[in-house]
Amino acid sequence: MVALPILFKIKNFRLKLENYTLNAGICESFAKAIEIFPEILDSITLAYNGLKDIDLHTIIEALTKLKQIKSISIKNNEIMNLSTQGILQILDRSIPDNLEEL
Repeated sequence: MVALPILFKIKNFRLKLENYTLNAGICESFAKAIEIFPEILDSITLAYNGLKDIDLHTIIEALTKLKQIKSISIKNNEIMNLSTQGILQILDRSIPDNLEEL
């Protein structure tokens, strides 16, 4: 699984990826890992990863399946229509599954 190195970066249910280049293959593998381990994360930071909207969409769509995701931080990556749709789905959740920080 290509995403395996990313999984080792998860500490206390938090993943912080700054200045860590991600490509489409890594994003797809990471999304599949989230499906296999649905309680792996409650917080994610993606900063300066070179993500295009379609790749960010792949990650965000996987995050929509995580009920316990409470914090999402996205900095200096391409956020356009596709990824915004997934973010809106997460924002629309009600308590206790709501997002606490964006």
